[in-house]
Parts: sequence; C-alpha cells; structure tokens
Amino acid sequence: MSWAAVAGAAVTVAGGLLNKKKAPPAIQTAPVNLQDEQSKALQGNLANESSIEDLLTKANKYSQTQASDLMEQAVPGYGKLSASILKSGQDKIDHPYDLPEGFIQNLDRLGAERGVSRGTRGQFNQYDVQRDLGVNMLEFGKSNFAQALNALTTVSGTAPRVSPMSPLSMYVTPQQSAQVAAGNNANAQATAQAGANSQTAASNFNTQNLWDSLAQAAGMINFSKTGGGTPNATTAGASG
Repeated sequence: MSWAAVAGAAVTVAGGLLNKKKAPPAIQTAPVNLQDEQSKALQGNLANESSIEDLLTKANKYSQTQASDLMEQAVPGYGKLSASILKSGQDKIDHPYDLPEGFIQNLDRLGAERGVSRGTRGQFNQYDVQRDLGVNMLEFGKSNFAQALNALTTVSGTAPRVSPMSPLSMYVTPQQSAQVAAGNNANAQATAQAGANSQTAASNFNTQNLWDSLAQAAGMINFSKTGGGTPNATTAGASG
C-alpha cells in the first residue's frame, strides 16, 4: 500500500472519530416539592423544639435580669422597696378585715377609759369606739382590697420589663425550606452544566489541536507521483 493511501485512510478515520462535539443539552433538576419541604420543616422544628425553648428561656431571663440591674443602678433600693410594697399588698389581700395591731391597742385603751367613766365593760365600749370613729368592717375590707390593687399597679407600672422572644423566630417555615431547596437545585444545576460545558470545550480544543497536527504532518510529506514509493520526509523548504 502506498504512503498516500495510508495517509488518506488515516485522515478518513480521524475525520470520523474527531468530529467536534455539539454543546451539551441543558441539565435539568427535579422541581421543588412543597409538600416534602413542609414535612422537612415540621420534622426539623419538632426535633429542635426543646433546644429552642431552652435557649429562649435563658435569653429572656438574661434580658430581664439586665433590665432589673439597670433599674437598680438608676434607682438604688428599688428592688427592696418594690418587695415591701408587694408584701404590704399581699398582707391586705390575705387579711382584708383584720385591724392593725396598733389600732386595736388604741381601741382597747379608749374602750377601757370609757368603761371606767361609764361603769361598763371594756369590750362593749370597744365597739362603741369603733362606731364613734366610723369604723365599718365591710368598708375597711374594701379599702384593703383597693390598697392591695394599688400596690400591685404601682410596682408593675414601674418595674422594668422586656419583650420576650418568640419561639416562632427560631422555627423554619415551609417557605424557607422551599427557598433553600430551590437555591440548592439551581446551584447544583449550574455546577453540573458548567462541568458538561467545560468537558465539551476541552474535547473540541483537543480535537482541533489533533487536526492541526495531522494537517501539518500531511503538508510536510512529499509522496511520489506513482504513490508506490517511500515517503520523502523532507520539508518543502529542505527540498529546495
């Protein structure tokens, strides 16, 4: 077989094998299933519920402590005063119809004095003094209730309070889960598409380089006119 035939056959075979590849088709990703994402969000929230509640409890407690400490710095003794006011209100709620001890002692003394002057027993005169002073047990109890409520209102109105954090801010919603899934799909699609495009471009680049090498080699060989001789591996410049 002549060298010309060999070269021609080689070029023919190379042409069949080294055709440039077309651009790869677009890579598709599975669409986001909202029901699946909803299930993932719910399962994740349930799994982390205890941790979320513990974190919020600690955060809210810390915020309240900080607010109370700052109030104590601004108004020294505020905590002790508030506790005293609340204790007084609690006592009035617990015993709304009990007269103060000092008041009872004064009644006993006044009743005894009147008993001596009138010749009657002290207990009878004690009730007489209550009537004279306008002491009405029902009204007295109502007054204690009102004072207790006023104490509570005073303390609660001046106490430093913070807005508690809601656990809802820590939970993942189905919409958020779907957005993340869609973003992940888009990134995966872009990465896969870029890889396919790069492989095609590299293959075409290598094919072109091989074609250029074959063309250059074919141009450097001088075949005899009969096609039966051996190739003269001299370049055109050298044959001159």
